Amino acid sequence: MAPRDTGQTGETRPTVGRTDVSFGPLADIVGLHVSLANAAILHNFKKRFDRLQLTPKQTSLLWLVSDNPGVSQVDFARLFRIDRATMLGITNTLARRALIERRPMPNHGRRIGLHLTEGGRALLEEAKKEVEIHETWVKQRFTAEELDTMVALMARLYDQHPTDETMS
Repeated sequence: MAPRDTGQTGETRPTVGRTDVSFGPLADIVGLHVSLANAAILHNFKKRFDRLQLTPKQTSLLWLVSDNPGVSQVDFARLFRIDRATMLGITNTLARRALIERRPMPNHGRRIGLHLTEGGRALLEEAKKEVEIHETWVKQRFTAEELDTMVALMARLYDQHPTDETMS
């Protein structure tokens, strides 16, 4: 947990913008730290991926479609906990850019599978190189053991994503 401002001199404390602004008791809020870490990661991602005109979710979708040709957008939405409207926006954008195409899934009635186009494959190869650089930027701050622990701890949060009924 980040250090709190206890008023003791010489103590390191997190700051925002100005050096005289302390998190105070907010330093104990786990969600704040997750949010700040996510903001830093997304900022770096955006810097690297602006030229490719890809978001993290679009990049993930291209990668998953490459590894799982014919995956449905419903399955992707469920995996990443994305609502239908957001998912449709992501797939429509990629389809308009001719990076993916939708095809009926054999033996699945009305379900539609997603497939990469040649342009999608080429852009994904560029994106994978950028992901490697981005991941190095993130991971260089941690030991291998810390990374394993962090991923395991984060997975506990999203693997056991509570529903309204289970929250108390």
